[in-house]
Amino acid sequence: MRNTFLIETLKWLKPDEILELELFIDAKFHNGSNLRMDVIRLFDYVKDAYPDFDEVVINRKRVYENVFPGLPEIASKLEKVTSELYRLVKEYLLWKNYQKPSNQFDKSLDWVKVLKALSVNDKIEPALQRIEKDFFLEKPMSAFLFFQRFQLEYEKHEWMNLMNKSRNDINLNNTINSLCSFFEIFRLELLNLLLLQQKVTYFKIPDLIQKNIETKLIFVPNDDNIILHFSRKIHELLQQKEPEYEAFEGLLDELKNNELMIVPQTLKTYYTYLRNICTLMLNIGHNEMRLVLIIHRLQKDNLERGYLYYEGKLHTTTLGSITKIAVMAGNIDWALEVIETHKERMFGDIETDDYYNINKAICLFEKGAFEQALELIPPVSSNIVYHLIARRLEIMCYYELNSELLLYKIEAFKVYIWRASEKPLSESLSSTNKSFINLLLQLVAIPKGDKAKFARLEKRIIEKGEVAESRWLLSKVRV
Repeated sequence: MRNTFLIETLKWLKPDEILELELFIDAKFHNGSNLRMDVIRLFDYVKDAYPDFDEVVINRKRVYENVFPGLPEIASKLEKVTSELYRLVKEYLLWKNYQKPSNQFDKSLDWVKVLKALSVNDKIEPALQRIEKDFFLEKPMSAFLFFQRFQLEYEKHEWMNLMNKSRNDINLNNTINSLCSFFEIFRLELLNLLLLQQKVTYFKIPDLIQKNIETKLIFVPNDDNIILHFSRKIHELLQQKEPEYEAFEGLLDELKNNELMIVPQTLKTYYTYLRNICTLMLNIGHNEMRLVLIIHRLQKDNLERGYLYYEGKLHTTTLGSITKIAVMAGNIDWALEVIETHKERMFGDIETDDYYNINKAICLFEKGAFEQALELIPPVSSNIVYHLIARRLEIMCYYELNSELLLYKIEAFKVYIWRASEKPLSESLSSTNKSFINLLLQLVAIPKGDKAKFARLEKRIIEKGEVAESRWLLSKVRV
């Protein structure tokens, strides 16, 4: 029974949760079926095999003999007990999740429903008022708060409708307004994620969704709010092919001035969008040092405040962005310190050693240690963005080393980009990498000392705008 859902689920649990689960299963309130004792014996046996669940120990024959000692084997009997135990394990996990502080609002609202079911009518109004006071009065705002507000207003409406005396609006105005606010905020939140995802990979957006992207409001809430305001502003920037620097800077200043009005998790989300928008601006040719320094300061600030972490770890894509910006800002030693500090504190879609090596190689390249950088660059990466960074970095190392392999590497990268452009690459990634290849081939073809041709190529790089590694290319033509 090694590969059963039961064993797989038990593997997820921590030692203290196994002990807690034992008490849960022993309680007749939870485990009161006619299989009660069989379930207890099965759990007692399998918990002793935790956490490894050795296949010899939990093979079906041995489990059956311990759960039903001295009894002949009956088809499906063990399976029924296993199914019942699995049901109890799931109930325990659901119960444990329900006890989390983050579910306190749901528990309070459920209590109102219990009071209604018990017809304790005189306690319902005070319970609703208590929810209003505990969760909404003078609280920082978040997208999820508007979902909870809608749930509360709808519960108020249902209660007033049940006791309808044909007076007032039975809370319909508040319910509709909270629905509109909640809907618009979540609509924009999902559309913003969609627009951001489209910046890095190719996928088709259906016409109906495209209309939603272009529509400013579907439902109009009666009052504006700060969460909807920032979601709209971010949406407008993401819709632009070339976001305006002034609009970005204005939104950043506005967000900083309103931090205390927004819950940390939502604030973290907004800063994530702004960092990504800033990176997109750099990718399309906004290489002004003021922009580089702004995002560098923003990343340092967000790193110190913990906004860049998920469960204490740094995403590999985030580390890549930190490295890139720090290098552009000339803060290479700080970047190396961050890379080393987070070597064991990263998470991503592949082995994090590859991400560590690529980021370190970027810093070594900037320090002129080209051969050391080459030794660290992995030959392939399943992450498309990191793979492109690694291949470009490899080519730049070969250029700096005046290697005979340079043209072969450029040709191989060219073939990859043109093939990848047919599907996995976004239009932006395809365009910037194609420009990098074309301009690099022109650079390689220019004889040393031909200042006129270097000047013309510099002009073409600047005019092109959207070029991967444009800063490095410009440094080669300005020699």
